[in-house]
Amino acid sequence: MVLYTDAVTEARRDLELFDLERLAAVVQAHRHESVERVRDEVLTAVDAFSPRQQDDITLLVLRHS
Repeated sequence: MVLYTDAVTEARRDLELFDLERLAAVVQAHRHESVERVRDEVLTAVDAFSPRQQDDITLLVLRHS
């Protein structure tokens, strides 16, 4: 489960948003890794997409074991 604030999906590069599809793709690509790695990969992807992100990001990644 990934919980996030709108700062993740609404990160901007010009008029383009990071959006839910990009978030889902990052999570899917790292789904077999640790929750810490998934978190780090999402944050890295958002930062690479929108390096001047001004909004605070909150991200919680949980896995049931």
